[in-house]
Amino acid sequence: MLKAIRPALFAGLFICLQGFSFGAKATAEVTTPHREFAQQRLWLKLLQYNSDGVSEIKNDGFFFASTGRTDALAELNATLTAFTQQPQNICLFPARHQALVEAKLVEPFNYQHCNEFQEWLGTDSVQSITLVFADGYLKNPASFHGHLFLRIDSNNSGNGNLLDTSLNFGAVVPDDDDPVTYIAKGLFGGYQARYSAQPFYRHNLSYGEVELRNLWDYQLALTAQQAQLLAAHLWELSRTDYQYFFTSKNCAYYVARAIEVVSNNNLVDHNEWTVLPTDIVKRVHQPDQQLVHKISVKQSAQSSFQAQFHQLSQLEQTAVRALVSSPKQTPSSYEALTQAQQKRVLITLSSYYTFLERQQPDDPTPKQNKARVLRALLAFEPGNTLSVSVNSEPPHLSQPANLIRLSYRHYQQQGNAYALTLRPSFYDRLQPSAGKLPNSALSMGEVEIVAIDHKLEVEKIWLLNIEALNVSSTGLAHDGGMSWMIRTGAERRRLRASQPKLSSFVEAGIGKAYKQGHFTPYAMFQGRIHTQEINTDRHNVTLNIRAGVEFDFGQQKGYCEVQQPVSVTSSFNKQSLLTTCAASLFHTNHSDLHVMLSKQNEHVAQLGWSWYF
Repeated sequence: MLKAIRPALFAGLFICLQGFSFGAKATAEVTTPHREFAQQRLWLKLLQYNSDGVSEIKNDGFFFASTGRTDALAELNATLTAFTQQPQNICLFPARHQALVEAKLVEPFNYQHCNEFQEWLGTDSVQSITLVFADGYLKNPASFHGHLFLRIDSNNSGNGNLLDTSLNFGAVVPDDDDPVTYIAKGLFGGYQARYSAQPFYRHNLSYGEVELRNLWDYQLALTAQQAQLLAAHLWELSRTDYQYFFTSKNCAYYVARAIEVVSNNNLVDHNEWTVLPTDIVKRVHQPDQQLVHKISVKQSAQSSFQAQFHQLSQLEQTAVRALVSSPKQTPSSYEALTQAQQKRVLITLSSYYTFLERQQPDDPTPKQNKARVLRALLAFEPGNTLSVSVNSEPPHLSQPANLIRLSYRHYQQQGNAYALTLRPSFYDRLQPSAGKLPNSALSMGEVEIVAIDHKLEVEKIWLLNIEALNVSSTGLAHDGGMSWMIRTGAERRRLRASQPKLSSFVEAGIGKAYKQGHFTPYAMFQGRIHTQEINTDRHNVTLNIRAGVEFDFGQQKGYCEVQQPVSVTSSFNKQSLLTTCAASLFHTNHSDLHVMLSKQNEHVAQLGWSWYF
């Protein structure tokens, strides 16, 4: 009998001794202040402390100590106790445990025993972490400025990382909230937000395939240990909640906060008024951070077919257009091509119909036309002879979002004036398109103050300004769409009269634009509801026909346009034509020089210097 139970007694004694040894060490740690470790950057970042020494995580369950949100040392001691007394807590906070192991404050632990954590990771081996930037999307207020999320890359990258876990941060928005409600609540912290984990293929489908946004991968330059630490920290954050602010405490801010666990310096400050996705990408890419290992892009179906189309010769493009117009026939423009040219045309057509499939998932026609093209390709030698080059600049090359502009103006009748423009976000029509949608403008909270005639006046307050020409770069059906604009705020129409009022308004318009090389002609019909603009006004509605052309030669970018406003009362009354030409003469990453000439009842010439930060 004694022999039978002896092995069990020894095993039990061994476990008890091990537990006593580990517990004794942890107890000593609790009674011995570890002030140095508690104030180390890594520990503070794991607790999500800001520069005021307060954690930005509101969930009580994230802390073991009752004062853990403000006392890093108390949280360290409570964490050590929790790991000792209930080792299952290690599986809830594996990043904390890994940091404590590296500091030799606790013994190693096999995280493979953490079933929920391992299932969430979706891989036995974290190879790297990738910061993903999705281009801006003007049809959704949440994505005006682009979007950021993180992907945990596994050792199975042959599937394009589609099955890898990605962590997204976003506001919890009720389904019945309209865009205006979303913007209002988002600006003033009316939503809660949290991290959510999903396989990457869902984000690829939503952003890349449905919304046709390019996805830029910034693979972080991390050691295996750092990658595992960040992945474990993301698991810890997946159970936390935050207050959401559209322009500051947003996806960019909290993704940056997570990355700070492995960065050399802070990426954000909690006092910043605006934090946009492009800001974070630029900061991550800074040489002193040494955070980026590799940059790549997954182009949308639209971008891919556009890039292929523009690599074709003029004759090949003509054949593509003819085949799109008559997909069941073989036009002479196609038959006149060589076999190599015909193959390039068919490859481009295949990409075009793939794009149409994404746009019109319920229409069988694009699928049928694509199948017809693929059958025709079987007659050619295998292989893709039409490479796709990236036709847009990476977002880290974009200008910063915040603007200060100083302008000198000379009015023909009113004399000299000086203007100060402040804009917290984001860009105007004259700025480079890196990290932004081409042929568009997006700004919020733009304010302009003018010194004129010995007075200081508020000239403009644009709460929201969006313009999107939605250009078709190929001329093919469904490539591009209707141009549109929406603007609201208050401004003085100084070119109408010398003593204009600060008039509140809401304005919207719709039109069409086409791209012809470096030029983009456009036309729009606009409507404006407003308060009185000048003392003689007897109307509150103005219609406007607007036509112009944008040009882009790299360093020089601008537009010229003419507008015919019509006052609407019981009749239609034409106002004077308004003509404007504006251009950016040169730009750097942080500055540019603008010039503008404009004429209506008054003439004005303007020279403005801009600083972006």
